[in-house]
Amino acid sequence: MVDCGGVTATPFFTRDTGVIVIKGGTVVNDDGEVSADVLVEDGKISMVGDEIEIPESATVIDASCKIV
Repeated sequence: MVDCGGVTATPFFTRDTGVIVIKGGTVVNDDGEVSADVLVEDGKISMVGDEIEIPESATVIDASCKIV
């Protein structure tokens, strides 16, 4: 884990989410944790990985030092 020293969470989803890439966060599930990007389309996770092609219209959120 990385010490991020006092970083606070900021809400970023609204009803009309469009396309969002949450980039470089620590993704946690029942198998463990991994550094990855998360592609969210219209409020639903559509892809998780470290080599996601970022759509031109996407809002990119830097999730470094954050748990996703």
